[in-house]
Amino acid sequence: MKEHMMKIVFVGDVVGKTAFIHRYISGQFNKTSYATVGVDFREKTLQCSEKETVKLQIWDISGQERFRSSNSIYYRGALGCVVMFDVTNSSSFHSCQVWKRDLDKVMLPSGAPIPCILLANKVKWT
Repeated sequence: MKEHMMKIVFVGDVVGKTAFIHRYISGQFNKTSYATVGVDFREKTLQCSEKETVKLQIWDISGQERFRSSNSIYYRGALGCVVMFDVTNSSSFHSCQVWKRDLDKVMLPSGAPIPCILLANKVKWT
């Protein structure tokens, strides 16, 4: 069995990244969640075929202002990024530009920027 490793970083203000990641990893929503201090990291293995798997290393980067100066060290080695904002907090959306500029300081081995997606969180469905 061939296993590929893929590091993905989640960044953004305090917008529910930890709860989102927990839901993705465990399939359960935890109503009580605490702000990440520094960085947290989880893994999930995905079966791609009978012969290949991908082990996702999901890095949950703190959105608290006091930890931002050290965040860029956690971006190294990332192959992708999720920039998350809270739809109920417009300042978290505007901060996405700051997060993206910070991410663009770290490049892939090819010299290209880390590919990112923008993800809205805390959308209520009725």
